Amino acid sequence: MNNFDVCANRHGGNQESTEANDSMGVAKVVQGYRVAQFLHEQGSHGATTEEVVHGLLLSHQSASARMSELKALKIIVPTANRRPTASGRMARVCVHKMYAESFAFNSDTGNLICTKTISNNEVPNG
Repeated sequence: MNNFDVCANRHGGNQESTEANDSMGVAKVVQGYRVAQFLHEQGSHGATTEEVVHGLLLSHQSASARMSELKALKIIVPTANRRPTASGRMARVCVHKMYAESFAFNSDTGNLICTKTISNNEVPNG
């Protein structure tokens, strides 16, 4: 994940965006691991980006970027569930892939979303 730029298609090679991605170095990998571990610890309840921000004391920009990368790598998956943010807007809940049981195609985004999670006590160790 070190040089992986999930936004490369969006920014089209913009120099500042590329440099910002490259400057993260090992911190990007460490943050990604922390986010994946945090979501694993949340079990089938999962977390929104805002909940990751508060749980790990990351900036919203960093938490959002790491979650986008982890989704692209299929380590975490968005669910059909949403929860309100502090501003009252609804945010998508993501779970670690170990807690995803069934999926459906989201025609709005063109992505798969988790439609059913496995309860915390049903997940095998490992």
